[in-house]
Amino acid sequence: MLSLFIISLLIPIGQPLIYATVIFFATCDLFAAPAYITLMPALVKKEELTEANAMETTIVETIRVLAPFLGTVVYSIAGLGMILPVHAVCSFLCVGATLFMRVDTTPVRHSKTPSILREIREGLTVFQKDIRVTSLVLNGVLTHIFLFPFALIGFPYMIKQVFGGTDIDFGIVESVQTVGSLCSIFGVTFLLKRYNLSQNIFIGIFALNLAVVPMMFLGHSGTLLLLKGSPVFMLFYFSAISFLLFLTFNTYGVFFRTFYQTTVESAMMGRFVSVMVMVFALGRLLGFQLYGALFDHMPLVYAVAVVGVGMLLKMLMHIPFMRHDKKLRENSVPTAEMVGQK
Repeated sequence: MLSLFIISLLIPIGQPLIYATVIFFATCDLFAAPAYITLMPALVKKEELTEANAMETTIVETIRVLAPFLGTVVYSIAGLGMILPVHAVCSFLCVGATLFMRVDTTPVRHSKTPSILREIREGLTVFQKDIRVTSLVLNGVLTHIFLFPFALIGFPYMIKQVFGGTDIDFGIVESVQTVGSLCSIFGVTFLLKRYNLSQNIFIGIFALNLAVVPMMFLGHSGTLLLLKGSPVFMLFYFSAISFLLFLTFNTYGVFFRTFYQTTVESAMMGRFVSVMVMVFALGRLLGFQLYGALFDHMPLVYAVAVVGVGMLLKMLMHIPFMRHDKKLRENSVPTAEMVGQK
């Protein structure tokens, strides 16, 4: 960002430089994200991971709300050029904070002949050890194929192109999404006191499917006419769905992260997260292409039908998790009883 600021003083910043910067940031994130997720279990006690993940989600979503506002303030006062050095200073502060962390070293398995393909292959071995992990990751892939792209592409398309909404309408819907994400900490707190981790994961997936049910009405001609004829109802409709979607997804996400952080061994966590992020990105890419084609060339009902099928597949994909988890619990009960008798 500092280099970009210096360049901006000498020549205008064009699209090629912006694209190069975005690609560079994305590449850096590929290294930082797995390491960051791996770090959490090393900083927090195992029994406190759920609360820590919930708090992290709240902080991240709060910053996500404040950052655009603060960026707009800086932009309106000093222009685009000043945002670059401000961003650079914030980045250096992050580097300083990271350098002062004191974390117990996690043992790393080094291959005799290290290579990217070998590292990926070792990351995939985690999926073979526990069918529950495989089930959850594949469930996440379905989310990134069917649900995320529908919300990220479909909502702005429908609000502005199909139902004639304004940029302000879409801005309100996006704000409600953030409110739903922030409220997830209350959902986590409520469920954490009543159910175990496996039960909360099922509740999260089931609630996410329920949150999608109102979207199925978009396939009905009467609903489309009502949304086109009433801007207020249209805004309320998409805001309510957005709130429920992001509330349930972030609540489920906290339990999902806690599960693999407590299930995958520390030495393999980095490889596992890297592979998981990769397959999620591939799923999201496929979903963007799928819905882009559907919204461009097909009636809206087809896109709605696809997201409905995708959510049903998510429920089916969770069945192996429930079966294996039930088997593990049944096998552990006799052992506990025998210990008590002794």
